[in-house]
Amino acid sequence: MKKRWLHILKSIMEEPTAAFREEAVVSVIQKWAIRSGYKCVTDKWGNLVIDYKRGRKKKTTLNWVFTAHMDHPSFVLRSRRGKTLWADFRGGIHKEYFPGGPVRFFADDGEIVAKVKSAKRNKKLGWWDCKLEMKKAQSIPRGTLGMWDVPVFARKKNELSARACDDLAGVAAIVCAMEELKDSKVEGHVTAILTRAEEVGFVGAVAASQGKTLPRKGQIVAIETSAEQPGAKLGDGVVIRVGDRTWTFDPALTAHVSKVAALLSKEDKKFSYKRMLMPGGTCESTAYCVFGFDATGLCLPLGNYHNMGPRKKIAPEKIDLRDFESLVKLLIALPKMGSSPQELQTKLKDRLHDRLERRREFL
Repeated sequence: MKKRWLHILKSIMEEPTAAFREEAVVSVIQKWAIRSGYKCVTDKWGNLVIDYKRGRKKKTTLNWVFTAHMDHPSFVLRSRRGKTLWADFRGGIHKEYFPGGPVRFFADDGEIVAKVKSAKRNKKLGWWDCKLEMKKAQSIPRGTLGMWDVPVFARKKNELSARACDDLAGVAAIVCAMEELKDSKVEGHVTAILTRAEEVGFVGAVAASQGKTLPRKGQIVAIETSAEQPGAKLGDGVVIRVGDRTWTFDPALTAHVSKVAALLSKEDKKFSYKRMLMPGGTCESTAYCVFGFDATGLCLPLGNYHNMGPRKKIAPEKIDLRDFESLVKLLIALPKMGSSPQELQTKLKDRLHDRLERRREFL
């Protein structure tokens, strides 16, 4: 894998983030955009939009839209009394993982560690109300962001373990692809949209879909990490996601992405992919589909989903760097493909009709 891809991945994954508190990741993306010569704009809800255009626009030119979310299930401090802290945990995790879980808060004047004592569901907001305890009483401002206190970023051959792969790996893959498109002067139109607050109900994505952020005629590909499955383990390649736990995605667009992947696998022996439904969770593709957009999904198989490790202990999330490399390669290949999902659908329809005509008499 290219060294600069690993550098981008590390620079993004090292930043703390939570739903509605993505500012550190936003800062890294904005600085990268300035260095790379991209204009990075913010919509009215704080989602980031980066546009790539090169070459003459034709009727057949597709506007590819690559999306990923910048948050991860994390803590935001509400109050403190003595050694005791009360914080929101914004995101999905099983209740049994909370007791004793180590947390690191990122205050302006230094980092502070604590352990979770209890957690109960906030019925109004849907996330968790948590009680934590520090070793000694320390001043810590309300609103301070906290994350599970696990190793931030570690590589062992092809395995990458990190505090937050979901979905910072997806964000990094888009950044890597956008950099390669510009450097290689690929002709096409790609819009990157990096969203907020996915972990608490796709809030940024839904806001984007109801405003003018998402191109109505765009070919949307939401990039995620998703809990590995028996048919999609770490190292099996990028997954073309035909659906998630809740929804199935646009058939024509999914078939088109699959065709590009099949062609790429013939040209590049290091590229690998799977095509399957990933039922480990619901992703932004579902939100885009139900609001009337053409959307499909790509994902990386993920170990220790949402930091839920073996024996009900908090652990770093894991991805395979070969899968990440294949994801970036596929994102780069998509705007290079001359045909469209509609052409593929028409050809399939014509082929099936031809078979009917040639064999109709046997009916």
